[in-house]
This record gives sequence, C-alpha cells and structure tokens, in this order.
Amino acid sequence: MMDGQAMKTLLDTAKQAATPTNLVPLEIHGRKYTSQPLTEIGVPNEAETKAIEVSTLAAFVDYVTHPDIDDEYKGTDERFVMVAGPQTVILKSHVFGENKQREDLIVAKAGLTPFPFGTFLSHEEFIIALATKFVQTPGMVALLGLIASVSDENVSTSKDDGISQEAIVRAGLALEKRVDMPTRPSLHPFRSFPDVEPVMSTFLLRARKGTSGPTFALLECDGGDWRPKTTAKIVEFLRAKLSDYLVIG
Repeated sequence: MMDGQAMKTLLDTAKQAATPTNLVPLEIHGRKYTSQPLTEIGVPNEAETKAIEVSTLAAFVDYVTHPDIDDEYKGTDERFVMVAGPQTVILKSHVFGENKQREDLIVAKAGLTPFPFGTFLSHEEFIIALATKFVQTPGMVALLGLIASVSDENVSTSKDDGISQEAIVRAGLALEKRVDMPTRPSLHPFRSFPDVEPVMSTFLLRARKGTSGPTFALLECDGGDWRPKTTAKIVEFLRAKLSDYLVIG
C-alpha cells in the first residue's frame, strides 16, 4: 500500500509534468512539437433563451410584432428571420459572445403529417389520404372518384409501359369496364404551412395487386422542385408581414 509521502510525491510529479513550463520543444524535419499534449480550456457559451415553438406563420408573425412580449429582445437590428425550408422558420439573433453564438427566439414548424409518398397503401387508406392531404382541385376529385371505383378484384398489368396502366372500375351495380389510369396526375399536396398556398407538383401513380385487394402509391417526380418554390412563397409572405426585418430563405 502506498503511504502518504509516496502519494504526495506522485501528485507533485504529476502536477509538475502537467505544467506548460516543463514542456520540451522538439523539432523534427523542420516542424516543431511539444513533449506533452495540450488541451484548450474552452469558454462556456453564454446563456440563451429557450425558443418558443409554434405551428403557423400567423402565430410567428403575431409574436414578432406584439409590442408587449419580449420587446427588448426583438430589435430589428439584432434579429433576422431565416426560412430554413418549407416547414421551418426561425427568428435568429446576430452573432454574440466570445464563441460567436446565435440564438433562436421563436421557431415555426409546420404541424402536419404529409402524404406518405413512395409507399403502397391499401384501397381505403389511399382514398382517405388522398381526400385529406390534398387541395380539392377538379383533377384531384376526378382521381379520387376513379380510385374509389376501382374493383377490389383486379388491377390489370396487361397494359403497363410505365406511362399508363389499366384498371377495372365499377360503372354500376353489376357493370364493370376497363379504363386507363392517369399515371401522371398534377396535384396540390399539403406539405407546408397552412398560411401559404400549396405548390402544384406532378406525381407518378402506380397500382398493383395486393394480397387483399389493389394497392396504390404516389411517387414524387419533380426532383424536389416544390421545396424552393414553397420556400419562396414563405419568404414573400413574411416580407409582406414583417417589413422591418431582414427575411432570408
């Protein structure tokens, strides 16, 4: 067992070894090194405000423009609005503190569950999702009516060139007929804040036989073009509502 004197000697030696004045400079191939590793003691970040979270642009604007809530922290010379994408908007501070921080005062996140693009859904699931997650345009209503009338027994693959498919639809209580399915429908899905009009996109509609009936899927085929278009709509909306603030996106 180590006695007290031995322990003291060990601690003194360790402290001495850790003292920067005892570092031995070395030079190897013209490059300088030290005999001990150095670790920087970082400066802690300054305290930040916990961001408020809302789900609409209207609530975001109401908070920013309200004169009696956190007014001393919302100066236009210290804050700017950043549209981080079609579903996120942040009131950001300018750089402050030794660590060059930015803080978020309020964050708006679109509170929605978008359509599950790229996933095959059952007949009923697809009808419900189509009816509740898209703007009711004439094209969407026509597609909804077609999908709702597809026979539970068959989705034909005898005509499927990647552009069109056939389906058997009910034309009455007993009569059924084959029709071409519109495999490139143009629709307006809800993918952002309710404060801005949804962007129209073209989708690829696919149908196939499932174990308990036909299944359907919508695949995005615009290369993500809706994202910058929707972001631009949000920026335009906020610049009109918050003319004193810098809005970037």
